[in-house]
Amino acid sequence: MILDLFKLDGKVAVVTGANTGLGQGMAIALAQAGAKVVLVGRRNCDETQAKIDEFGGQSAQVLADLSLTESVDQVLSGALDAFGRVDILVNNAGIIKRCDAIDVPKQDWDSVINVNLNMVFLLCQAFAKQYVKQGDGGKIINVCSMLSFQGGIRVPAYTASKSAVMGLTKALANEWASKGIQVNAIAPGYMATNNTSQLRSDTDRSEAILDRIPAGRWGTPEDMQGAAETAADEETSTVETAADRETSAVETVSEIAGNTTESTENAATDAEILVAEDPDTEITASNENTDIKVTVEDQKEEKKNDAGEVLVTISVQKATIEDSGYDALQKVLDQQSADTYELAQEAWGDMQAFLEDNDWETTGSLYGIEDTISMKRGDDRIFSYVTTDYSYLGGAHPNVVYNGYNYDTKTGKRLTLRDVTEDYDSLYAQVLDTLRAFQEEQEDFMFFEDYEDTVRGMFYGFSAEEDLEDSDMTAADREETPDTAGTASDIDNIQWYLTDNELVVIFNRYDIAGYAFGPTAVKIPFETGLVKEIYS
Repeated sequence: MILDLFKLDGKVAVVTGANTGLGQGMAIALAQAGAKVVLVGRRNCDETQAKIDEFGGQSAQVLADLSLTESVDQVLSGALDAFGRVDILVNNAGIIKRCDAIDVPKQDWDSVINVNLNMVFLLCQAFAKQYVKQGDGGKIINVCSMLSFQGGIRVPAYTASKSAVMGLTKALANEWASKGIQVNAIAPGYMATNNTSQLRSDTDRSEAILDRIPAGRWGTPEDMQGAAETAADEETSTVETAADRETSAVETVSEIAGNTTESTENAATDAEILVAEDPDTEITASNENTDIKVTVEDQKEEKKNDAGEVLVTISVQKATIEDSGYDALQKVLDQQSADTYELAQEAWGDMQAFLEDNDWETTGSLYGIEDTISMKRGDDRIFSYVTTDYSYLGGAHPNVVYNGYNYDTKTGKRLTLRDVTEDYDSLYAQVLDTLRAFQEEQEDFMFFEDYEDTVRGMFYGFSAEEDLEDSDMTAADREETPDTAGTASDIDNIQWYLTDNELVVIFNRYDIAGYAFGPTAVKIPFETGLVKEIYS
């Protein structure tokens, strides 16, 4: 328990990004000091709430996506509904996107500025109005960063946003002091959170960082407790530059963001949902750099009618490893591209026969079959890529299917999820829980009603009855068909790939949701411990 240096009995504190990490540490500290705490997160804050319950603290949860302006009212009204007033706001939630400044996409810049700066100001403004309405002042604590002072590298939007928050804190402290509203900021240094796990696992980088920290250790979320308590209780308005003076000196450069790329919470060890913004948006990135040099070439063919008019374009990409010593893998890749090309030819043959039988118009180059490769990882352990199989053979819209291919680089063996995970059952549970949490956040219906059964079947196999319920088989035929539950090949049923830091499970259109919703992916960071060390 925090020593009784500060008492916040009867106060109501709101903490954004309170599910893990720094937000969780500060929320627990405020509850230990006697405050009733409203835990705000894009996903549930059950763990934080459970820790507060352990010592008899009071808390409530508000689910809110802080990338959306309407969440401002949602957060404030949720807090008022829970405890009737607000006294303390901790603006902790934020996002970070790493990229060389010269290559930062505008949408990445905008999304970071929106969450880290715009939302911070809007929440400050809304809570200040409520404080004035209540008539007895209030506290605002903004979480900046040591990058507010030092700059950092490869995080220009994050640095800009946190520097702006520092300036905003000073401006609001000046302007609102006469209203009894104290505005402070905390600028953590290097903290041992999920977001810095990669830095800490890099021996050379970690040693260089530790050399700059007087105490010779990384800070922890618990080190933030005293700073949060001070800012919540002090009668001054100032910028607090260190969470713990022993561990986070001003000279240290913070590269923590309090968050992962697609989330507004401190949740690097949590799985994340990645969805397409519209049905035609791809969820896989363009070809990424790999340790193994790979070239991707197109194999194209145009099918023409007797008049020489193009009916369809068939394009299949082939991956070729330029480095030597990967003969077994290359043989597999060659066979895979040959099989894909053969299937494309067969698909067009079937469609052409249908068109001819039904006197459909077949001119004008209306049809296309394309298979493109997106490299995800290529090193001495894993060769992982995703194919985007596009086909338009008439109808309202094209069909797009993502397939994941993951091979043992040395042997060429195709790997299954069971091969790479430490705990297959826990991985399944993590994926399903992530989908459930995402579904619960949506106001409108998203997934099919039976999506949970489908996910279970994809991981563990479908029973014969489930597999054949829509077929024309007779009851006798069904009796002779073996039950495949528990024996499904996750090569066929589950599409997935590995990157340098996460496992991604893909659900295609119609797997768990309709075409209009598009594909869905669940990202599982290696920090969860669900991927075997040899592959992570």
